[in-house]
Amino acid sequence: MLNIILDSLQPHFWSSAYTAWGPDNREACVRVVSGRWDHEPDSVNLELKANDPSNNPYLALGGLIAAGLDGIARGLEPGEPALIDPGNYSDAERAARGIERYPTSQAEALDALEKDPVLMEALGPELSAAYLAVKRSEYTALPRPTWILRSSIIFTNDVTRCLRYGSLSWMSL
Repeated sequence: MLNIILDSLQPHFWSSAYTAWGPDNREACVRVVSGRWDHEPDSVNLELKANDPSNNPYLALGGLIAAGLDGIARGLEPGEPALIDPGNYSDAERAARGIERYPTSQAEALDALEKDPVLMEALGPELSAAYLAVKRSEYTALPRPTWILRSSIIFTNDVTRCLRYGSLSWMSL
């Protein structure tokens, strides 16, 4: 089992602690990277910074696709880009921009996942129930606060809001 320090997801550490997006913003969940030199008009690069290699790539990509399709179906807009580190906004400014802090524990992340109808439907009743049960069991069994199974991030139903949920490869279940 891969244990990573959850504390690494802190504001001001280029770790996507908030659900913002922005051009060349290293603190944003979604970073719109400048185009290739001399090919700016025909090159677009998006970096999903709120994802990491400890996740299950199949579940993360599936959640990203489900959330993207939901956003398209509902005609969601991403909101204004964050041009500065979202951690530098005041609480009131973040609230006005719809920028939220990611859950800071696996328990909070699992509760958020369970409340998300798009992701729960995408997982289906059997997989979502098994996933939540296994992750909650891991959370109780893992020593805290030093080592916690790191959560991975997938998009939920709009670009400005991402959801964290614990990740352990389903291959190991």
